[in-house]
Amino acid sequence: MLELVRHVEEACALGGGFLSVSIGMLCLTLLLRRIHPAARGRLRVATLMQVAGLAGLVIAGALLGLGLEGGAFPFRLLRDTADVSLAVSIVTISGVLLFDYVLGPLRLRPPGILTDLILAAGYVAVTILVLAKLGHDVSSVLTTGAIATAAIGFSLQDTLRSVMGGMSLQIDRSVSQGDWIRVDSTEGRVSEIRWRRTSIVTRDGNTVVIPNAHLASTLVTILGKNDGREVQSRRSIYFEVDHGVPTGEVIAAVEAALRGNPVRGMAVTPPADCVLMDLRSGWQTFAARYWLRNLADDAPSDSAVRARVIAALQRIGVGFSFPSHSVLLHPKDARHLDLAHEHERQRRLRALASVALFAPLTSEELAALAERLRLTTFSPGEVITRQGATANWLYIVVRGVAGVRVTADAGGPDRRVASLEPGSFFGEMALLTGAPRSATVIAESDVSCYKLDKESFLDVLQARPGLAEEISRLLARRRVELDAAREQLGEEARRKRLEVAEHDMLARIRNFFRLH
Repeated sequence: MLELVRHVEEACALGGGFLSVSIGMLCLTLLLRRIHPAARGRLRVATLMQVAGLAGLVIAGALLGLGLEGGAFPFRLLRDTADVSLAVSIVTISGVLLFDYVLGPLRLRPPGILTDLILAAGYVAVTILVLAKLGHDVSSVLTTGAIATAAIGFSLQDTLRSVMGGMSLQIDRSVSQGDWIRVDSTEGRVSEIRWRRTSIVTRDGNTVVIPNAHLASTLVTILGKNDGREVQSRRSIYFEVDHGVPTGEVIAAVEAALRGNPVRGMAVTPPADCVLMDLRSGWQTFAARYWLRNLADDAPSDSAVRARVIAALQRIGVGFSFPSHSVLLHPKDARHLDLAHEHERQRRLRALASVALFAPLTSEELAALAERLRLTTFSPGEVITRQGATANWLYIVVRGVAGVRVTADAGGPDRRVASLEPGSFFGEMALLTGAPRSATVIAESDVSCYKLDKESFLDVLQARPGLAEEISRLLARRRVELDAAREQLGEEARRKRLEVAEHDMLARIRNFFRLH
């Protein structure tokens, strides 16, 4: 065995020290394969080259032991191949240590293509040095290699152009892995940059392969840069309304709807806005603009923004503009309009009848209020009323579901305390006394409400001032019943509190509506 080891050392033309280093590198490679899974592909090739090189030296040593002369061609072929393989494998392991364990933590690691170029230059340099050490004529090898390289380069011009394009992209870092880009009409996230091509994954999950030569020669729009910060891209939703609608009213309504409670995927900063983009012969063109946080989720976010815009315009009684050449094919006659009006009137009367506070009202008074109701809609997630706000509106839910949320402390977390379904109403204290909103109400689905304002109810109270007393008793009884259930009040305490509450509520209603 010792004789074989001596022959192996003799077969290694680079000396025993090189052989010891090669064995040590093999042990290090096996260790790195266990602790560094990301480099297993490169380490697997290095391991094969190390095992092949050491096996070649062992076979060459065995041939020497069998009496083969050191100048024989089979021996020299084995020895030279083994030495070059071991030297190249050492360059590979050194590259892993340098790029992954030294430059990586310092964030100085060069791009992938540049790393490959550095390693390739190292392979060439080491191969030339080893061949020179082994006594080969390196000049003839270089001359032959140059001629072969020129011939290959001439025949592979397009491929080399793509390779050079990929090198330029990675060296100047204009496009990096993870960036969102647009090339021609294709948008997607860069998933891989290789020597010849760049792959991007579109929002539909398709992988588009683009030659680097095309990227280097065409216009590339970087929608979002993967530089450690949140990737955002501004989106614009266009819509048209008639010229007769005040521009400021549209902008204010849309911005309030988008900023009050941002939709999923919308960035809070910068805030969404609405701008007038164009003026046509029959309409104004607006753009609701917002910043998208997840570029792969554009369609759902755009859809939610469109729903917010529609709901905001409906709340202020604004419809979308129609082309000037539209033709009404089936005009509505007077009978049809009367039927539609009667249907809507009955619907409003049913909504008013569901409000217990309006029980003292006569049918004529309910009919007068029905004419003053305004239909308003909200999209999911939109704030209907906010705790602490002052707005003299009573809301009656006729479609959808809304959640009631209460915040105990200013700036603290809120909690959901109730659900409002069709037939429910809220805001009676704001309508009758001007009290601030005691809770936040958020639409949990598409919600439609009738709302009644102070001015509309004032006409009814002025026509019958005594109605204020009846309504104050209903409000006071409702509040005292809640207090009695919560505090477990006795009958006498309940009666006294009811008297005080009725007097206080009547005074607040008269003061708010100036009925003195």
